[in-house]
Amino acid sequence: MMTPETNRIVRRATREDLVFVAWCNYESSSPYPGFCYWDPLLEGLNTATMKFIEAVFRSDALGYGRVEDFFIVEEAGKPLGGASGFVMNAADYRPLLLPAR
Repeated sequence: MMTPETNRIVRRATREDLVFVAWCNYESSSPYPGFCYWDPLLEGLNTATMKFIEAVFRSDALGYGRVEDFFIVEEAGKPLGGASGFVMNAADYRPLLLPAR
């Protein structure tokens, strides 16, 4: 959908937007710049937080959404922002969908 006053477009995200959606997830879960709630969980694992978030989205393992659940606002083909809404599973509030053991 194109907004009337600009040439900005709002569209559903696709797998090609995965890196941008991961960045949006990192930024939206940051209480302050340069920190994300995933950071302490990954401490000492030699895993970059952004790479972890990308991998979680790539494998549809995030408990509150997939890449395709996001919307992208773009102008002239460049993403400006992203958003999503979600409802956590009332029976299981864990952020990752882990396989049963």
